[in-house]
Amino acid sequence: MFVPGGHAPLGDLVANPQLGEFLRHFNAQKKPTGLVCHGPVALLSALPNAAQFEVAMKSGKNAKPAEGWVYEGYRMTTFSNSEEAVATQYYLGGDELYYWPQDALTKAGGDYSRGEKDWHPHIVVDRELITGQNNKSSTGVALALLKQLDQ
Repeated sequence: MFVPGGHAPLGDLVANPQLGEFLRHFNAQKKPTGLVCHGPVALLSALPNAAQFEVAMKSGKNAKPAEGWVYEGYRMTTFSNSEEAVATQYYLGGDELYYWPQDALTKAGGDYSRGEKDWHPHIVVDRELITGQNNKSSTGVALALLKQLDQ
């Protein structure tokens, strides 16, 4: 499975029941799952309370994940808050997002890491999960995904 980035995953893939089912299946079967840039927020669809978690994140309330997220404790990355601050200013024309991917994945129980420098590749592989911090990480995620598929 591969989920690309861009801001669209924040609107369509955070609380998608069908995607949550696919993700839980891929996790249980140890099938490679690659996500890059904003794409890793799609992992939240696998939360047992994904819809409620998303509503809490959007409203600014204290979002609490239900027990049983299959990615809890996994090492992962996504578009960093510092990159999002720049993107909001320059690419969204000042429009604001309801929440940022780094915050959401951390609150859900992901073990978030980021590269030393913004806008440089940073790839994290933990078991079957492959995540890339930003668009510069796309090639590294693809190569790691191909490596796992070749095993």
